[in-house]
Amino acid sequence: MNFEIKDLTGLGAPITKLIEVISNGIGILYKPRSIRKEADASAYAAKLIGSTETSVEAEKLKAIGLAQAANKIVLADADSDILDRAKARIVYRELQRQTNIEAIAEAAIKELPDHVSTDKVDEDWRTRFFDIAENISNSDMQLLWGKVLAGEVAKPGSYSLRALDVLRNLTEHEAHLFQLVRGMAFSNQYIFKINNLISFDKYGLTYTGLLELRNAGIIQEGDLLNVTYEVDPADHQTFVQHNELWILLTCPTAPKVQFETVKLTSSAGELISLIEPSANMLYLNDLALAMKPRGFRFRYIKSEECPDDNDERFKELGIDESSTGQ
Repeated sequence: MNFEIKDLTGLGAPITKLIEVISNGIGILYKPRSIRKEADASAYAAKLIGSTETSVEAEKLKAIGLAQAANKIVLADADSDILDRAKARIVYRELQRQTNIEAIAEAAIKELPDHVSTDKVDEDWRTRFFDIAENISNSDMQLLWGKVLAGEVAKPGSYSLRALDVLRNLTEHEAHLFQLVRGMAFSNQYIFKINNLISFDKYGLTYTGLLELRNAGIIQEGDLLNVTYEVDPADHQTFVQHNELWILLTCPTAPKVQFETVKLTSSAGELISLIEPSANMLYLNDLALAMKPRGFRFRYIKSEECPDDNDERFKELGIDESSTGQ
């Protein structure tokens, strides 16, 4: 069954599109809690359990039939208590999966922007998403998956299938390490290396942590990579984005500036937007201090758009150790 929802109780295009994607993903018309018309929550739960029980009956009978063929089990001899427990287990499992999906759907509603693309969400992506979402029971992770769903509805193609798999396999510890990476990442892609440091222990990200993130698909495999920025030949300056900040980098006279970096994978680059941007000022100040003897100057400003380089709100990095963390 394919749902094409043209209008639902006068709702706007973003939430209407989201409901259409969810409904096609779970095979039944989804109604957000905020507009559900059932008399009360218990009546809705009873209705859900009834429909779930009916929908799994055929699968249960099919499983019993396969067991008979493989093991020569006679249905008449089967313990009715076992069958009842199996039925209750299946109903409970499906109810839990439905609860997980609905929690993620409600999280997605809160993350929807005012305007969304009219492009359709890819069917393969939608299928993969709900296959994973039904088993996400951690409330914090449900919030992340809600952001993913809202982002994909708003702009199809924002999150690849590979990114979904990376997020699905991310442990709570790895997610914490990913947050540390977010605080140090430039342009959502690179962590600039400070002098000859192999790890970033001072900022909570050890070498072992980097290896864990590499295995998790967050950090790119291989050796450290170089990234090059073009510098304005007139004033030897260039802008580099860092979380919620814009860094105005004044360089020596070279037309290009090169940094040795730890690079994030493409999947991590997609997923990093799920984490609230918060620049690690300790790391930034240490980086500026380390490069100051080579003639580099770091100034920063908090701005959504790239600012004018004469903006009076710019603050200096790398002045002295006491400025760290401000």
